[in-house]
Amino acid sequence: KELSIASRGGSGNNDDDEDDDDNDPWQYNGLNYKGNVEINKLADLSSADRTAASRAEDILRDLEARGAADTISYNGAIKAYARSSSKMAVRSAEKVLDRMEREYEAMKRRDEDIAHMLKPNIRTYATLLGAYSRNPFERSAEESEALLERVRCLYEDTGDPDLALNAFAINSVLNHWAKSNRGAEGANRAAELLSQMEQHDLIDVISYNTVADAWARSGASDSGAKAEAILRRMQRRAEKNASWAAASDYNEAAPHPNARTYCCVIDAWSSSNHPSSATRANDILAELEDRYEATGDQSLRPNIYAYGAVLNAYARSNQSDKATSALKLLRRMDKLWKSGQNLTARPNIIHINTVLNACATTIHNRGGRGNTLEEAMGIVRILYKEVTSAQSTVQPDDFTYGTVLKACANLLPTRGEDADFIASVFRRCCKDGQVSFQVCFLLKQAAPMELYRELLPPGAFDPTTQHFNIEKMPRSWRRHVVERKNRKYR
Repeated sequence: KELSIASRGGSGNNDDDEDDDDNDPWQYNGLNYKGNVEINKLADLSSADRTAASRAEDILRDLEARGAADTISYNGAIKAYARSSSKMAVRSAEKVLDRMEREYEAMKRRDEDIAHMLKPNIRTYATLLGAYSRNPFERSAEESEALLERVRCLYEDTGDPDLALNAFAINSVLNHWAKSNRGAEGANRAAELLSQMEQHDLIDVISYNTVADAWARSGASDSGAKAEAILRRMQRRAEKNASWAAASDYNEAAPHPNARTYCCVIDAWSSSNHPSSATRANDILAELEDRYEATGDQSLRPNIYAYGAVLNAYARSNQSDKATSALKLLRRMDKLWKSGQNLTARPNIIHINTVLNACATTIHNRGGRGNTLEEAMGIVRILYKEVTSAQSTVQPDDFTYGTVLKACANLLPTRGEDADFIASVFRRCCKDGQVSFQVCFLLKQAAPMELYRELLPPGAFDPTTQHFNIEKMPRSWRRHVVERKNRKYR
C-alpha cells in the first residue's frame, strides 16, 4: 500500500487506515504518490529547465482529472513556477493557487474532511511569496505584503495551525522590499516589517540579514549606519536572550549575527557616501575577525565576500591613502590563506582588480605627506608585474589591463609619460586575448595619439573621426574576453 497524505507530511492525521475502500477516490494510491514525486522532481529542475514547470502542471491537471490532487500536488506545481525563469512564472503560480483555493472551497461544501486534504497551507502561500521576491518587478512589494497580511488574517480568523506565519514567508516579503529598487523607502518598509515580526518572535538570522542587505541596496547616504544599527540590534537581542536563558530553562537561542550579517553591513558602508565609509567597513571586518578568533564559530569565519566588500569600500572612497590601505588588506588576505589560517581568504583576480581600481581613482593629497599619485602608480606597477609573472596563481582579464591603463591616464604627471610601459601593457593584453572595448577606450585616454594609432591595426581606426571599431580588431586579440554590452564604436 502506498503512503497516505498524513504519513507524507500532509495536513491529515498520522493514522493509516488499513481498510480503505478500494473504490474511494481519496485513497491515495500509487497514482497520487508517484504523481507528487514527479511534480516535485520537476520543481527541483525548473530553475534550469524552462519547460519543467509547465510539465509539472500537466501532471497536476491529470491528478485533478482523476480526483487525486492534494495539497502536496498543488504546492509542488506552485514551487515549480516559483523557481522557473519563465516570464509567466508568477502569473502561472497565481493561477494554480486560485484553482487550488476554488477546489478547496467547493470540496469543503461537500465533505470538509476530504477538503482538508487539499487545503492551502503556509507552505503554499510562502512559496508564492518566494516567487514574488525572485521576480520583484512582476508584482509590487505592497502586493507581496498584502498576501502576507491575508494569510495572517486567515490564521487569526480560523486558528488553523497550518496557516501560522513562519520565517520563510516573512523573509520573502522582506527580500521583495530589498529588491524592489525603491531605495530608502524600500529599506525603511523592510525595517518596519522586521520590527513588527520581531515582537512575535517570527524572524531568524536571514530576516536581519535581508534588512541589512536592503540598506546596502538602497543607495541612501546613511545606509552604512542604518545597516550597522541592524547588526547592533541583533547583538543586543541575542545577548539579552542569552542572559534570560541562563537564568531559566529556556533553551531556544535568539538569532546571532553570522558572516553574512557582517558582509551586508560592510557592503552597506561600501555603498555609502559617508567620508569614513571605508574606515567603518574595515572596522566591521576587524570586529568579525576578532569574534571568529575568540569563538571559533565557523558561521563567523570571514569569507572572500567580506574582504572583497572592504576592498570595494576603499576603491569607492575619497581617502587619499586608499591605495596603500587596499594593498595592505590584499597582502593580509594573501598571508591568511597561505598560512592556512583562513583558506577562504585567498585573493582572486577580482580582488586584485579592485585594488588596481583603488589606485587608479586615487586623488592628489594636497597638503599631505608624500606624493599619493606617485605612490598609487607604484602599487599599480608592482601588482601588474606580479599578476603577469610566470609564478602568478591568477590570470589577468580585460578589466585588469583596462584598469592599469586607466591608472596611467589618471596618475602619470603628463599624458603619454612612460609610453613604453603603456605600450607593453597593451601588447601583453593583445597576446592574452583580452582586448575589449573598454581596454581600447582607456588606451586612448592613456596613450599619446601617435602611439595609439601605432598600436591599433589601420583598419580598426578611423583617422577622420578618431574612433575605433572593436569588431575590426584581430579575433585573436579578443578571444578570451567575456562579452559585455558595450557600443561598437567610440
